[in-house]
Amino acid sequence: MPSYVRTLNTTYEEVDVTTIKTHPANPRRGDLDVIKDSISVNGFYGSVVVNKRTSHILAGNHRYLAAKALGYDKVPVTWVDVGEHEEKRILTADNRTSELGGYDEAILVDLLKELSDEGMLEGTGYGADDLEDMIADLSGFEESDVDSSPTASIGIADELKGKWNTATGQVWRVGEHRLMCGDCRVSDDVAALVGDDRINVAFTSPPYASQRKYDESSGFKPIVPDEYVKWFCEVQNGVKRHLADDGSWFVNIKAHAEDGQRHLYVMDLVCAHVREWGWRFVDDLVWSRRGLPGTWQNRFKNQHEPIFHFAKSKGIKFYPDSVLSQSADAFAYKGKLKPSSTTNPISFSTSDVDYVIGQALPGNLLPVFESNKATHPAAFPVSLPTFFIKAYSDKGDVIFDPFMGSGTTAVAAQNEGRKALGMEISPSYLAVQLERLSEMGLTPELINEVT
Repeated sequence: MPSYVRTLNTTYEEVDVTTIKTHPANPRRGDLDVIKDSISVNGFYGSVVVNKRTSHILAGNHRYLAAKALGYDKVPVTWVDVGEHEEKRILTADNRTSELGGYDEAILVDLLKELSDEGMLEGTGYGADDLEDMIADLSGFEESDVDSSPTASIGIADELKGKWNTATGQVWRVGEHRLMCGDCRVSDDVAALVGDDRINVAFTSPPYASQRKYDESSGFKPIVPDEYVKWFCEVQNGVKRHLADDGSWFVNIKAHAEDGQRHLYVMDLVCAHVREWGWRFVDDLVWSRRGLPGTWQNRFKNQHEPIFHFAKSKGIKFYPDSVLSQSADAFAYKGKLKPSSTTNPISFSTSDVDYVIGQALPGNLLPVFESNKATHPAAFPVSLPTFFIKAYSDKGDVIFDPFMGSGTTAVAAQNEGRKALGMEISPSYLAVQLERLSEMGLTPELINEVT
């Protein structure tokens, strides 16, 4: 092996943009808008590599194009002196080595969170939605209708705690809804919140094993995968004890990957619901979501979230007609159809509901939901609980979320004329819930403090 490092004969200078040119054989495609944003914010902090013999750019073709689009007269250039074949080899190698690179996702998220907290995400190529998605991806929740939740950094939760003076043991009434700062694994806490009500739909995205810190001041500690089922037992007990016989229990959770494979604790959790705790396993549904570009060890990017549906009995409430969706392949599917209007020939009626050509019952593959702007690391989209609230409950019914987080399920319940009951262990996130509902015109009132 040689004891020296081979280097090309290089020189550096700023040159007029008209004297160099992109390589005609460059197969790489770049996002010029993102690159322009970066240059606008950060400046042109690296040179482009150009072959002195041909004036072809071998590395930095798209930074050069972005600079020209921004009106730059000159760009910094590193000149190399190579032949035609070596020129193409360097061009190919530069593209390929960039493509093969991956990320340590946790380090990247920490870096972006720090920049976000300092208001310096602009010019990085990442936005707030990207950061939210990556935080969710780390936990297996890829992690989406834009709503009116507070949009500042996660630190706003602590500020709101000061505003609302929230504390452990409090029960708040907000319109028809009740929210408690307590532990859904403690039967007395759940009983204090639920009272004489019966839950018609319980919907939640629980903490994911080992992945999220949440509000560390609340005393919550991440659960290791091997202990997750045991930890979750009291969660489902609280739901089952207060669930109506025709009610439904939905759990949105996806196991994270580690060392190139998925953990099995979610599969164990589903089996435990049926084999140990006596639930009926009605179905598993998935909702689609945008996946982050990039590569992960041994797997493709995550583009779906599972939701597991459990019930106590066969006779659950179920209103699929309330969640019809647009479909190019839709057709009327029951009853003898007849025109329901002489002025609208494409509208038809059966015995109990009107159907419009182009609408169909959804399957158990749900659509992509747009991202929330929420102050909680596991915030899910308002449209997600909305779908299940509409399909499995009536107006005025009780909707329970044992891990209410930033209050998304309560917002959905308010929108759909249902009564929300929410449990949340963190006083800071309870404050976020109060803020969101107050922004919807409701007045929070502290009604009890459980000691």
